[in-house]
Amino acid sequence: MRQARYRDQELADSIELAADLLRTVAARWRFRIQAGRLGSHPVDETMQVVQSFEQAIEVLTGETAGPATRRASGLDTNEERFRQLVDSVTDYAIFMLTPEGMIASWNAGAEGIKGYRAEEIIGKHFSIFYPEEDLAAGKPARELEIAAREGRYVEEGWRVRKTGEKFWAHVTITALRNSSGRLTGYSKVTRDVTELRNANEALRQSEERLRLMVEAVRDYAIFLLDPDGRVATWNIGAERLKGYKAEEIIGKHFSVFYPEEARRREHPADELRRAKAEGRYEEEGWRVRKDGSQFWANVVITALFDQEGRHVGFTKVTRDFTEAKHLREAQLALQLRDEFLATAGHELRTPLSALLMQVQSLARSAKVVDPRLKDRLEKAAAAGARLEKLISQILDVSRLNAGRLALDRERMHLDAVVREVMDRFADLAGKPVEVETLLDGSDAVLRVVDHGIGIAPEDHKRFFDRFERARGTREYGGFGLGLWISRSIVEAIGGGITVRSTPGEGSTFTVTLPLRAKEADAAKQS
Repeated sequence: MRQARYRDQELADSIELAADLLRTVAARWRFRIQAGRLGSHPVDETMQVVQSFEQAIEVLTGETAGPATRRASGLDTNEERFRQLVDSVTDYAIFMLTPEGMIASWNAGAEGIKGYRAEEIIGKHFSIFYPEEDLAAGKPARELEIAAREGRYVEEGWRVRKTGEKFWAHVTITALRNSSGRLTGYSKVTRDVTELRNANEALRQSEERLRLMVEAVRDYAIFLLDPDGRVATWNIGAERLKGYKAEEIIGKHFSVFYPEEARRREHPADELRRAKAEGRYEEEGWRVRKDGSQFWANVVITALFDQEGRHVGFTKVTRDFTEAKHLREAQLALQLRDEFLATAGHELRTPLSALLMQVQSLARSAKVVDPRLKDRLEKAAAAGARLEKLISQILDVSRLNAGRLALDRERMHLDAVVREVMDRFADLAGKPVEVETLLDGSDAVLRVVDHGIGIAPEDHKRFFDRFERARGTREYGGFGLGLWISRSIVEAIGGGITVRSTPGEGSTFTVTLPLRAKEADAAKQS
């Protein structure tokens, strides 16, 4: 009697444990499906449920020898409780099979998953749930053989509902034996994991597309590191940038990409520590290719964690920024040059103006003293004037670069300005120059045609840059600033300037100017 009470309590505890597990598993599954957190198949959770039912069933089957003992110990009541528990489960198909595979019990979960009512299915062979190809291969019988021999059979595969629709099932078949070891039947627990399989398949396909996309990227080295910093994946961009083939580098520590000095101070390890602590690490610095050459790299390392928060590795994205670095250095050099020229221009302009005035005064006085001295002084004055013009242009360049060019807008007649310029500089033009003004919609157009040496086609694009001159024109003088200043001023008032030229035939410069200040019109409209 004492033994019977103990077994009775063991059964009750097993039933309660099964109920708690079923409720917990069902809640987890619903949450995962709703939240999209479908990581791996639910083998462990399903096995917990199965083992709990096995324990309860073993207690039941172990007490079948004496009906009087069962009644005395109250096991009939516990069997009823167990039956009610199983019947109430809706997320799992839980039923019993005879040793021959005939269905002996049926719960609400089985009806929901398989589509059969109890009166329709009890007494039929469980092979009714298998696709034709599995039936032809003798799979149902083989599963029972394995379960009987090994105690349990677990798999995932296609099963068939009453409607003929297939679903992906996680199945556990457990052999049941009495106290003497005789096979009394099987328990079968089935879970519909079609949604999970579809979600995992969609995730797999998405990961495959991402993998193919990453592998196809050629301008970035994109690869994974394990938690210790060893290379785990390799894309074509990494091969192009670093020079290693996948089979040469996977499994090696990523510190191989760093200069010796950086490795000595453990900079690679420090990068991983900071990325893990802060989630992300970014820097620019020198890296080393397989052939030993160095390049300036932009590097981003991101720490990777799984859903449970465990650190699983890093992603590393590297781009060759060598050209960008050189460009920044060149831009800085230009900025420093412009600052120097501006300072030098201001420092030179005042004493040069005073010197030029003195030379011009001496030249006027020398008219009655010495003709040779007069000629030298006039040449000195011309050189001074040329230098003063250069300084003025340098200061214009400085103001334009700094955005400090002041434009005083006022109404004017383009024809009058053109005539004034022609009168003033006609003697300096050399060969004849044709000048034309016309209207083109809302723009005034100034076209200047000369018949000089012309400009080679390959020089057209750079001809308006600072300090640029046509090739082979040193004998014609000039500083290479005039056209750049002209374009900058024209563009500052909303216009444009273009050139058409043929070597040996001359050039045509076309300037378009707005009839009204565009920003003034915009201000009125606003």
